[in-house]
Amino acid sequence: MRLPEIAVNRPVSTLMLFAAVILIGVISFFKLNLDLLPEIDPPAISVITPYPGASASDVESEVTKYMEDQLSITPNLDRLESVSKDNLSIVTCIFNWGSDLDVAVNDIREKIDFAKVDIADGADEPVVFKFSSSIAPVLVMTVTANESKSDLFRIVDKQIADPLKRLHGVGAIFYEGAVEREINVSFDRQALEAYHLSIYQIQQTLMAENLDLPAGTIKINESELQLRVAGRYKNSVEIANTIIAKQGDSLIRLKDVARVLDGHEEKSQWTWGKDSPGMVVFIQKQSGENTVNVINAVKKELVRLKPNLPSDISMDIVVDTSDHIYIMIRNLAESAGAGAVLVVLICFVFLRRFRTSFVVSLA
Repeated sequence: MRLPEIAVNRPVSTLMLFAAVILIGVISFFKLNLDLLPEIDPPAISVITPYPGASASDVESEVTKYMEDQLSITPNLDRLESVSKDNLSIVTCIFNWGSDLDVAVNDIREKIDFAKVDIADGADEPVVFKFSSSIAPVLVMTVTANESKSDLFRIVDKQIADPLKRLHGVGAIFYEGAVEREINVSFDRQALEAYHLSIYQIQQTLMAENLDLPAGTIKINESELQLRVAGRYKNSVEIANTIIAKQGDSLIRLKDVARVLDGHEEKSQWTWGKDSPGMVVFIQKQSGENTVNVINAVKKELVRLKPNLPSDISMDIVVDTSDHIYIMIRNLAESAGAGAVLVVLICFVFLRRFRTSFVVSLA
């Protein structure tokens, strides 16, 4: 007996089978991840090495050259690309398609360990960055303030970013435009020469003093307590009173050779929103998560957080990738609907029987 005969002779079974297929399709449709683009992991890994205060030529000769020498022998490497600019070295390893990037990252870290022996001492720790389409932010918003400017970074970091990071599906959150607190030390050259001190000596002394150190344990009855010596600076006054040298019976403090000012870091770029200075917050989703669900969860959390923030804080969403996804889905649904109507009409024109046209179109 052929399949059409079985379907005709057993209509109930056939109907139940098709109903089950349709039900599975509907359930699967609502569980599909919605995203603007498919996740693509290009076979490229970058090694980023900050070198504060160095010119582009110094970065090239003292950092980039040694990184290239070591990274050029990485297995499955297709080619190297490097950029040396003021304060920064970027070496990008481009691998053959199909290479295991997790293995490649481990290989690159080994090469970096060898290169660190030769690169300049003033260079910071190299950072390994693996490209992925999932690192693009799904939501970008501005946070502005009229009166709480000095506390804006703390508000964004503690009262906005921290709760958002705990949401399911939210990955990294980073922000730009913050005016961060900075302790500035301005030295008196004549005082340094008079006391025969160098800035490097003072820097090493301040680093050694600004530490919290373990001090062992102490037993009280049946309890054992951990002891620590609190040495980290709490304010600019403590920094100014730090003893940096001793000459005879005299103690030389930092305030004797420098001015210590509690202020904010100098900025070359500023962020504005609604005619007020502020910050830009970038929110990434975790790999494989539903973009629309993540954005909706973030929006609900922002509404919940708003009453607990200072009244002059304003949060405005400037980039919402879920809008583009909704537009694409609506366009797809409209196109599918128009196509279905056209199929029914064309079948009806040629078959001239509505029931037959409908059955053919449904198939």
